[in-house]
Amino acid sequence: MTLFYKPYLREFLTSSKPLPQAPFSPGERTLIIAPHPDDETLGGGGVIMKALQEKKDVRVVVVTTGDGYRRAAQKAFSVEHPTSELFRKLGELRHEETVRAMRSFGVTENHIYFLGYPDGGMNSLWVRDWDYDHLHRGLNGAEHAPYPFVYEKNAPYCGANVCKNLEEIILQYKPTDIVYPDPEDQHHDHWATNAFVKYTLTKLSYVCNEWEYLVHRGDWPQPWAYDPNKSLEPPKSLENVGAQWFVLPLSRDEATRKYHALKQYSTQVAVMGEFLAAFVRKNDLIERWPKISLPQSDQEPDFRQAGGLPYRVIDDAVSDTVTRELEGEADIRGVAAVLTKDNLFLALETRRNIHKNVEYSFRFRVFRDSSIDRMDLLITDGIIEARTYAKNSLSLPKDASFSVDGNRLWVKLPRSLVNGAKSLYLNADSFVRNQQVDKTAWRLIDLSSR
Repeated sequence: MTLFYKPYLREFLTSSKPLPQAPFSPGERTLIIAPHPDDETLGGGGVIMKALQEKKDVRVVVVTTGDGYRRAAQKAFSVEHPTSELFRKLGELRHEETVRAMRSFGVTENHIYFLGYPDGGMNSLWVRDWDYDHLHRGLNGAEHAPYPFVYEKNAPYCGANVCKNLEEIILQYKPTDIVYPDPEDQHHDHWATNAFVKYTLTKLSYVCNEWEYLVHRGDWPQPWAYDPNKSLEPPKSLENVGAQWFVLPLSRDEATRKYHALKQYSTQVAVMGEFLAAFVRKNDLIERWPKISLPQSDQEPDFRQAGGLPYRVIDDAVSDTVTRELEGEADIRGVAAVLTKDNLFLALETRRNIHKNVEYSFRFRVFRDSSIDRMDLLITDGIIEARTYAKNSLSLPKDASFSVDGNRLWVKLPRSLVNGAKSLYLNADSFVRNQQVDKTAWRLIDLSSR
């Protein structure tokens, strides 16, 4: 966990709904995937302990070394302006902290895979820096993983290589269970890690038990303090977005062991100890997301109709934007998708009317048996375009169009974009002056039943 920020939320409330106990029974091989050192303990500590108690095998993937957290570097090295060399030194310290924390649980160092990707840059690798000829430069000053302990020596900083590493680990280890970040996590390294994992699983058609965990969501969890007698509850803002939450009970001894593991992350305790301690509760939380199928219609959809957004496939929390500027106009409430005889329609609904100064985006990946296409559609001030961020990016179809009515915006695309596809991986987001204001979770939509 690193680079934490607090989005502009109207509610800092936790859910009051009673939650079922997790139907978690560790399989033979559990893979925990963490964006940064300490996330595997914050979100997956309970799973690790319970799996090891049942003598099951546990492996941990740490995607970044947490080497871009400026506050931690400032504190650790007593400097105001950390250099790239000091950021790399921070990465080395966080690697050592992870090894100690996992050893306290019983996970040996050879069962931890450090991928070494740029802290704070996973969203860039997912969106823009995908291809091998467009590498990302991290705050550590590198475009390739500079550490001797990484899974792939000198790994290039691009999205395609992240997927390559995840594919290799999954196919070699063959996990029965994968535990990875929540797609609604508001930290860009977390939601992007979720996207990379789901993308890889879909590409491989790999089936296993999938569980997600949440770390960053406004002022969640409450309170920011050590309170092992208190329950950990989901934020109220995520009550109705589709996830099924489960309680994973922790004994007092397990909570103590989790607290001890978190204390190994001394660089993080020094700058946000109360936040880390807030995850030591009577339980952990894990969740599952239901499958979605693409709606179909014999008629062209009417997105002007009163009532709820028709053909809704993604629900998004309201008033969860990261800035106040045009936050109502950019606050996405939901996304719709529907397939007709000739077209694919995508729509979004915002809390206030669509605004010309907000850039709205539909981003999707189209999975076929032997290929994956991508499209990044941007609509702003009466113009629609498709950005070509990667070699598999699709150009804007000549007959593509979009419409706006009040707080709804929809795009009409040719059905041929998804012909022969097995699934559509979709999200929507909004920007003002190149700053992201809101985003929905990336959700996988099944096309096999059409």
